[in-house]
Amino acid sequence: MLTKLSIIIPAFNEERTIHLILDKVRDVQLRDGIQKEVIIVNDGSTDGTVAAVERYMAANPGLDIRFIQQPHNMGKGAAIHRGIKEATGEYLIVQDADLEYDPREYNDLLRPVVEGFADVVYGSRFMGHHPHRILFFWHSIGNKFLTQLSNTFNNLNLTDMETCYKLIRTDIAQGLDLKEKRFGFEPEVTAKLARVKGIRIYEVGISYYGRTYAEGKKIGWKDGFRAIWCILKYGLQAMGQGSLRSGWGTWGALVPAVISLAALVAIRASTAAQPEIGDGALHYLQALHAWKHPSLFLDNWAKPLFVLLASPFAQLGFWGLALFNAVVALFTMVVIMRHITDSATVLRWAVPVLLLISPQYLFMVYSGMTEPLFGLLAVLVVGLLRSGRVTAGMLLASLLPFSRPEAAGLLPFVALWAAWNGHWRKLPLLACGPFIYAVFTWLAYGDFLWILHEDPYLGNTQYGHGDWSHFLQQAPDILGLPLLMLLTASFLAWPFVWHHRKEQRKALLDTLVLTGLPVVAIWFLHSYAWWNGHSGSAGYLRVFATTVPLSVLFILGVASTSISGLKKSPGKAVRLAFAAGCWLLLLPLGIKDVFGRVPLPPVMVAEQLQTDRAASYVRGLERPGGRVAYLYPYFGIVTGKDPWDSTGAVNLSVLPWSRPGAGLAEHDILVWDSHFGPNESAIPIQRILDDGAFTLQRMFLGMDGWNDTSPFSVWVFERKDATRQWTTDTVFAADLLTPSDQAVEPGHGQQNRTMTLSGWDPAVYAQDGPIPFDVGNDVPLFEVSVTGDARLLQEGGTWHLVLRVMDQGTEMYRQRLIMGQGPFDLTYTLPHEFGQMALDLRPEYAAGVLEGVSDMAVLLRKVHQVPSADLAMFKR
Repeated sequence: MLTKLSIIIPAFNEERTIHLILDKVRDVQLRDGIQKEVIIVNDGSTDGTVAAVERYMAANPGLDIRFIQQPHNMGKGAAIHRGIKEATGEYLIVQDADLEYDPREYNDLLRPVVEGFADVVYGSRFMGHHPHRILFFWHSIGNKFLTQLSNTFNNLNLTDMETCYKLIRTDIAQGLDLKEKRFGFEPEVTAKLARVKGIRIYEVGISYYGRTYAEGKKIGWKDGFRAIWCILKYGLQAMGQGSLRSGWGTWGALVPAVISLAALVAIRASTAAQPEIGDGALHYLQALHAWKHPSLFLDNWAKPLFVLLASPFAQLGFWGLALFNAVVALFTMVVIMRHITDSATVLRWAVPVLLLISPQYLFMVYSGMTEPLFGLLAVLVVGLLRSGRVTAGMLLASLLPFSRPEAAGLLPFVALWAAWNGHWRKLPLLACGPFIYAVFTWLAYGDFLWILHEDPYLGNTQYGHGDWSHFLQQAPDILGLPLLMLLTASFLAWPFVWHHRKEQRKALLDTLVLTGLPVVAIWFLHSYAWWNGHSGSAGYLRVFATTVPLSVLFILGVASTSISGLKKSPGKAVRLAFAAGCWLLLLPLGIKDVFGRVPLPPVMVAEQLQTDRAASYVRGLERPGGRVAYLYPYFGIVTGKDPWDSTGAVNLSVLPWSRPGAGLAEHDILVWDSHFGPNESAIPIQRILDDGAFTLQRMFLGMDGWNDTSPFSVWVFERKDATRQWTTDTVFAADLLTPSDQAVEPGHGQQNRTMTLSGWDPAVYAQDGPIPFDVGNDVPLFEVSVTGDARLLQEGGTWHLVLRVMDQGTEMYRQRLIMGQGPFDLTYTLPHEFGQMALDLRPEYAAGVLEGVSDMAVLLRKVHQVPSADLAMFKR
């Protein structure tokens, strides 16, 4: 029978509110005549807290108060430990010394205890109809994230793990070996309570009168990271009936996984080179600016669920999305591990290995892309359905289209599974997500079918198409050889396991329908989209990172079922051998595979280098109040531009190109790049060059581009009228025959402003030394045009024509073109600074293939531009 409640009040510098909270505690009348014992633990306060408590005790002798002094400030957790030790009531509760929690709600928490249902009662700020002060959004998101993480490790379904109000049976609390001395107390006590055998935990709604930092709130972001650490630490320790050894055997594989993911994030955060400066940069910008521009939450391409969940992490910087995906990957491992039965827990050690040795999955985690989130949601849906929580599984499945389009490969099998298992009435739940989304888009845009009308993939042909077997041929680069071999073996083994494990056929069928067949369907749909060319597929391998978690789930499902019927001893040996093989054999192979296929750490590619240079130049060129029109997402990151803030940035693709100057104001800046300009924007550079309202200020050129065939360039224009005129000089004209096998490496000892035609037989090509040329200092760019008629020794052969730019023997630029037989007319467009260096034009792979080139001419074309008003003067 409950006769006394111990109320523990940890206090640190609470002079302003301690007497007010004590008044509230004194005035509350507990049900059924339960008495109150108030234990105040002063945690080394430096203000007037001690004097305030002593005055209160003197003025209220009828209230049972014990005042305990800590020797120095030891932390809130340490103060609570002391209060628990001193408690004499049958139950205890922690009461903060501020006014955020209302003691009048003690009776709400006591009700499940008095009625004989509960040993522990949590007061949740996120359930019920009680009043809540509206404060910090990110605190709310953080609390919910920590609660879900705690639930995952502790197998609970709390809504508020971080609540102060935890009513606990005193003997249970005093039996816990509590260690955390600060705010880590909450996740630690939750983890250890969850492992008490036979414990009954309830939750009731409470009100919350939160305070701001100005009003004395002390918890900060560092405590959030500490809470994550505590959840992992005590969750792992407590797993397996409270046995550390059992917990390590069950969940210990997460420790090296956490270390690996942390190292991955640290590398990403510490390097200037970025792994994904196109789509990855755009996803980051969308997540970063979504709360200023809520329409981004409805953007189909941005993936609304990703934007919503990743936006808090994006505030940390570009690397924050890698941190988000690391958390996603960790959750994915936990979800897959929980699929594995207790009789095969050793197989859980294989999960992190199988997941992280997939090159594309690891690269997408590292890059902060959207694919890992879909993988997590997919295995969560499977887990909910197979555990009997069909309603929750169907509702979550209805949200899958808003994480990735690969939902089209999974949802039909979710519906098939539900129908086959008699859940016909729950099939309409799959429409809940689209319906909610449609309501939002109707309210925002007046379009109930926005999801179809603004689908970025339907009818999109701008990325071209390719062979239907493209992805199958690249499967080793996608999954990695170890995972690919295991997945293939699992599909081949499934019929044999089905035949021999009759008692496991239901589980095997669920595994096939919910994991194996969706993987096949996603591969088929992407292959068809790339072959068809009408679904915006660019042939990217990364999209199949979405299938990796489902593939791992399928592999382990088949493996665990196939050995479940073995006798205990050999069955255990087989499981141990499988897990050991993953770590001792597959892990080394997988690591070698990953490092051979994934740039770790990333390298500074030409696109990033030239975009960085262009961004630095534009920052110096900008005028106050001016705008910059561009499309390359990474450019927006390095310049600090918000692409959706029209006062500082303009989307290049939406400019009115039918008008001179494309609607830009004088001195606005326009930045065109050869990746997004001709593709996403569908704007050729010539269109801008032909517009006399723009002055070309600078061109930046890299050695290779986004499609690995043409050089990457960034062009910077200023909205200022100008006329461009070209002048042409002939640098060389002759017949060139018999390419030499032993050409001298160009550039050594050459002076700047010379052109060398090397690689030709000097007996035929009689030019003595480099050919001087003059670009001048007033041109933003120039062109080298090469014409001629190639004659081959063998039909169908190919040779290469290579232009190098050399600066005192150092190669600054190289462009290689594949040539055939017949007439050719080539143009190399080069920036101004290359005109101050030496140029070398030479054949390669031509000996024995190329007979010679007749009528070969090398022309130097220079562009001059002057303000339109000065055109007459220029002509004179």
